[in-house]
Amino acid sequence: MAVCRGKLLAAIDAAVRGGMLTLPDGMPLRQWATLRNKLGRQKWHVPIRERYPHGTGVLTYWARYIRGGPMANQRLVSCTPEAVTLRYRLDGEDVSSPRQGLLTVSMAEFIRRDLLPVPEPGTQVVRC
Repeated sequence: MAVCRGKLLAAIDAAVRGGMLTLPDGMPLRQWATLRNKLGRQKWHVPIRERYPHGTGVLTYWARYIRGGPMANQRLVSCTPEAVTLRYRLDGEDVSSPRQGLLTVSMAEFIRRDLLPVPEPGTQVVRC
């Protein structure tokens, strides 16, 4: 967290001194330096995790975290360029029932169904 805070403040300071970022009217550089030092002493709660050794799975994690997918990956049985086969729970069955069916649809129909939950551009969505 300290490294993140230091690098962020150093980047902001470099932008201010280089003229890429302007200070509010009436704020001299000395006042900015005082403010920067004050911010540097405060505790920042920045959740920092260890780096992934590779990028595999990061996009899937974020997609699931931010919006979630229309279906779980475990439901997909097979996929060819022409068709997709997936599992579904039979109508009227309760969630704990193991009765499942298989559905095969064309690739175009699968994509259409997969994109149904995607909001139209400009639509506001709330996660919780």
